[in-house]
Amino acid sequence: MTGKKLLIPVLLIVAFLVAPALALAGPETPQVTSLPADQVIEGDHFAAGEIVEISGTVNGDLYVAGGQVFIDGQVNGDVLAAGGQVFLTGNVSQNARIAAGQLTVSGTVGRNLSIAAGNTEITKDAVVSGNLTAGAGNLIHYGVIEGQIKAGVGNLTLAGSVGNNVEAAVGTIRVSSTANLGGNLTYYSEEEGSIDQSAQIAGNTQRKQPPAEIQAPSEESVNKFVSSISRFTTLTSIVTTAVLAVILIKLYPNYTKKAGSTLAQKLWLSLGIGILLLIIAPILIFFVAITILGLPLAFITGFILFLYVYVARIYAMLAIGNILFSLANKEKEMGLVWSFLLGFAIWYALSLLPFLGGLLKLFLTIAAVGAALLNDKENWKLARDKKIY
Repeated sequence: MTGKKLLIPVLLIVAFLVAPALALAGPETPQVTSLPADQVIEGDHFAAGEIVEISGTVNGDLYVAGGQVFIDGQVNGDVLAAGGQVFLTGNVSQNARIAAGQLTVSGTVGRNLSIAAGNTEITKDAVVSGNLTAGAGNLIHYGVIEGQIKAGVGNLTLAGSVGNNVEAAVGTIRVSSTANLGGNLTYYSEEEGSIDQSAQIAGNTQRKQPPAEIQAPSEESVNKFVSSISRFTTLTSIVTTAVLAVILIKLYPNYTKKAGSTLAQKLWLSLGIGILLLIIAPILIFFVAITILGLPLAFITGFILFLYVYVARIYAMLAIGNILFSLANKEKEMGLVWSFLLGFAIWYALSLLPFLGGLLKLFLTIAAVGAALLNDKENWKLARDKKIY
């Protein structure tokens, strides 16, 4: 379950990075990725695009990212979604975890709903059988939450039903006359909440002041924090890599396969080019950064370089799998996905080797960057020859 929670920030990054790129491919007609109402997916389903519509049935977990995401079908598992705008109007039998700029929930969630959003509206038709955990700028709740609410919200409006306690850190809170709370209402705020006298609150209502001071952490708590951050970073890296690989293989199978093959076939040339790039690029970025006008450009370029290197690791994993399967004469039979999974497992197994593992991963990452550049150069030449650019 922890891995699925970590997919929320991953999917949010994908939504903001992949969706604009897909939009460039067709500026007049937005790309729509859809699962029709009459289609049934047995197992997990992945979808990404500028506009994503899920109207069918998924008998597994749904992983989706896009500029606009519409989920109005039946998901008999968990939902992990991220996008600029997300509309959940269908039925989710398990948990739903959603990150969005604008979120509207008017469907049903069989267990818990976790959200991170700018603006969220839970309509009167929404039913959440479990708990709501929310981080949002603005949250308006008109529906039914059968469990409890724990939230950190700028502006919170409660106008629906909550079966248990409500605990929230807020800027402002409003409890309308239609609110029905089955437990205590506890909120942390510098301002007194607006609570209608007709609101039904079964338990106690208490306002608490936000903590005025933050005490210096002990050495033990610092060590625990560093350890948890390390575990979080490792798990995030694993999940992020897996999600990005699925997207690359699904959307750009030929490009991804060619990049992995280039690394396997031209290892030393790729390594040399990768070393040159990773030496020259930081120097150029530095000289651009020391000029005031060039600082934003240097920052953007550095971020793009980081993403390029991060994604290139996937080609290294694919190359590892390809080489091993080719030695067993299974390369064509197994395909891209199994090649990646094998390389993926070996890549993270190398982390168990204290020094040598890190050195091998660094070697392969640099070579993968070079292979990606060779691949991009060839693709650009083909596109130019065909007058695509």
